Amino acid sequence: MKSSQIIVLAVALVAAIGAGILARNFIAAPEPAPQPQVTQSQPSEPAPPPVKVEEVLVVTEPIGVGEALTVEQMRWQEWPAEVVDPSYITKANEPNAIDKLKQTTVRVPLTTGEPVRKNRLVGFGKNYMSSVLPKGMRALAVRISSESTGGGFVLPNDYVDLMGVRKAEDGTITTNIILENVRVLAIDQFFKQGPDGPQNSIGQTATLELSPEEVKLVTVAQQTYDQLSLVLRSVKDVGVRPPLPPLTQREDGQSSSVRLIKGGKSSN
Repeated sequence: MKSSQIIVLAVALVAAIGAGILARNFIAAPEPAPQPQVTQSQPSEPAPPPVKVEEVLVVTEPIGVGEALTVEQMRWQEWPAEVVDPSYITKANEPNAIDKLKQTTVRVPLTTGEPVRKNRLVGFGKNYMSSVLPKGMRALAVRISSESTGGGFVLPNDYVDLMGVRKAEDGTITTNIILENVRVLAIDQFFKQGPDGPQNSIGQTATLELSPEEVKLVTVAQQTYDQLSLVLRSVKDVGVRPPLPPLTQREDGQSSSVRLIKGGKSSN
């Protein structure tokens, strides 16, 4: 073999050995670690501002007309400040309101969770009835029974007709309308929880809103009739009653008699 051929073979062998070494190193080399991708972040929206609240005095249970507030029936509750009415009692302005308002009398019904307002209360030590009476009017208690009050459906602030029932010695029964469209101020019925659910009890008196002349009329009627009945009127049939003329100006001219209205005609 010629020397030139030997040199070519030697060079080829060396090249093959070098290629094998390079291939082995390429296969054994670890893959490069992935580079973190940098993304452009979007600007975040600003968080909404917190809602401002105030602590408002509310009632914890239903309270009826004429009932006295107790400490247990009132509590502070958070309300959004933007909807707090100026008439509401807030803890920021009156922190001792619960102690101050206990034993005050409710003049309109209150429901659970309703804010307490001073214009719906009668101050401590003040008479409830005298505070709700309009100027010039009087409150008179009238004897009643469950049968004579619409089965217990007559409630305060309802309007009724006052009817007298009288039984003669011969058994004849007569009825007469004494007054129409009379406002009921109070009625001594109450509700209680019985074994079979809520039960109501009807008392024996109803307090009516009357003018001084009507007080005289109804007082005499209570002595004249065997029974007085309250006839409930529809809310759509409530109007203003014209005042009764003074006794000295009535057609009958008798202060000791009851003026009855029957069939649109006046009778003694």
